[in-house]
Amino acid sequence: MFRNKQGNLSVGKIILAAVAAILVLSIVFGSFVVIPAGHTGVVVTLGKVSDQVLQEGIHFKIPFAQEIVQIDNRIVKLEVSTEAFSKDLQTVTTVLAVNYRISKNMSYSIYKEVGAAFEEVLVSPAVNEALKAVVAQYTASDLVASRSEVSVQLDTELNGKLNARGIYIEDLNIIDWDFSPEYIAAVEAKQVAEQTLIKTRTEQEQQIVIAEAEAQKQVIAANAEAESALIAAEAEAKRIKLEAEHARLEAKLAAREQEQAQVITSLTLQNEWLLEQLKLSKKKLFGRSSEQAEQMVMDQLSLTYNELEAYAFGTKAATEKQIAVKAHERKRQSGNVLDVVPEGTPTEVVEHRLPEDERICSVCGGQMVEIGKEVRRTLQMKPAEFWVREDIYYTYACKNCEQETGEANIVKAAKEPALLPGSFASAEAVAYLAAQKFVMYSPLYRLEQEFNRQGLRLSRQTMANWLLNTSEKWLRPIYDALREQLCKEPVLHADETTLQVLKEPGRSSTSKSYMWLYRTSGCTKQAIVLYEYQPTRKAEHAEYFLQGFSGWLHADGYQGYHRLLGNIRVVGCWAHARRKFDEALQTLPKEMQKDAPAAIGECYCSRLFKLEQAFAELTPEERYEKRLEQEKPVLDALLSRANEMQGKTAPKSALGRAIGSAPFLDFASKAYRKKARKAIHQV
Repeated sequence: MFRNKQGNLSVGKIILAAVAAILVLSIVFGSFVVIPAGHTGVVVTLGKVSDQVLQEGIHFKIPFAQEIVQIDNRIVKLEVSTEAFSKDLQTVTTVLAVNYRISKNMSYSIYKEVGAAFEEVLVSPAVNEALKAVVAQYTASDLVASRSEVSVQLDTELNGKLNARGIYIEDLNIIDWDFSPEYIAAVEAKQVAEQTLIKTRTEQEQQIVIAEAEAQKQVIAANAEAESALIAAEAEAKRIKLEAEHARLEAKLAAREQEQAQVITSLTLQNEWLLEQLKLSKKKLFGRSSEQAEQMVMDQLSLTYNELEAYAFGTKAATEKQIAVKAHERKRQSGNVLDVVPEGTPTEVVEHRLPEDERICSVCGGQMVEIGKEVRRTLQMKPAEFWVREDIYYTYACKNCEQETGEANIVKAAKEPALLPGSFASAEAVAYLAAQKFVMYSPLYRLEQEFNRQGLRLSRQTMANWLLNTSEKWLRPIYDALREQLCKEPVLHADETTLQVLKEPGRSSTSKSYMWLYRTSGCTKQAIVLYEYQPTRKAEHAEYFLQGFSGWLHADGYQGYHRLLGNIRVVGCWAHARRKFDEALQTLPKEMQKDAPAAIGECYCSRLFKLEQAFAELTPEERYEKRLEQEKPVLDALLSRANEMQGKTAPKSALGRAIGSAPFLDFASKAYRKKARKAIHQV
């Protein structure tokens, strides 16, 4: 009995373990669901439909609590047969083939509202209603004659009913029109009667034509000779008249050419006068009236980029001066820092000695002693304070080696690298000057005056040389490295603006120069912004700067960018396009601005900007999908309106320039739109 009891217990444990294992396996396998391609999953938790939509792939679900309903988002074909009444009250049976799809983002709302039977509840009733509504607008004969027009109207009607629910009609085709037997019989009888009538009329008309032809034959024969003579006379008279008209037109043409020559001469003179007035206005606005005015302009407009060169390369050779130094007189060169600082300037002494462990002779191992020193003086500077720093580098010699070999082992303290060899400029001083010049916008002559008031005789020529030389030596490599890194980016922005440079060699002060700007896109991890000065606006400058760049270049409507190499794809700026619409709008009176085409174009652009603001926090992939869904209809409508306005607008007008801007040209290209799908999220 004991064994039997134990055996029964063992069997029971095995059964319980098997049941537990089955439950665990069912829970594990029931915790996952696979959404096949072209489908989405609607999550139903305890009977409540969630707003979450599961995309293709494997997903986790809560066993027994959650149910995943799969929604087919592929194109579904539906054939509907509906009986309706035409405008002339004829019974029409229509067979309609409809291809539709369910929006992935709206799958949950459709299921939540009508369940899985959305085709029976939404699509089929909508098709029936649309068919009845459209068929009622046409007579039976018009339905047959206007088949394509009816299809378009049906498509519009269905999309209007279903798009808001997330159901989109991809294709629609009218398979057949079927009318009542009475109507078909009536049509056939009408056709037979019309054919009989036409045949009778034709026979009667043939008999009349034969009789009339016979009568006319005799009349023609009788009048032939008279008409021949009359025609000859009329031809001669017409010839004489045409010759007279030709002579008159030649005289009129000669008079017109003379008149046009006079108008051209007048316009040429007027144009020359206007150019003269323009030159006089420029001279009054930008020209120099005197040497004093020239200096004043140079002093006040200190942001011009050739100030440094003007002072640096105009520096006269330094002359030797007699400088009094504490109870005796000595000569110093103007390059010495003691020549420019006032008496009593504090001196910071920094001694550079070898560490104790390095004062051991490497030859014999004896102790080295100081035998001399080398002093280098540099001007130290900080706001409202300056001083002289002396870096003393000591020299050491081994006396043991000198006693034993007669030649001492000499070691010097290591020197720190000089900012500018042969100059007393320090990194701190140059940094202070650069901050004052380029950050605080203080011209060098003003800094010179300020330093003189403090007793520091530092000329603007010296400051200019410091800034130029340090920029070329220390900053140029950084600029070149940044440019190399910038050209590796897939998306760049470019722009240029006018700049006026004073005293530029070979150019007048009124000449236009240009500052070019290049920067990385907002999606890059390391933002780079570089400026480049060029005397002209030629496209070759951008081509040279962008050597090695291959990708998308975001710029305004300047055509020079569109002449760049084929590996650079230029995309237009919608901000410039909107600005042009606004400029065109401002040329109109206020009472005409509300419904003007320029106002419509500006409204479309503003709509795009508002959508972009809403998409700013999305991922690139999400932003791309939203742009296709919401911005593409706006762009299509804007392009359609622009094409419509283009044929009615002068190209050189303000509205014509807005319509002809780069974004429209780019978007009109299907090839561009296809390529842009790969990088639209970066722009």
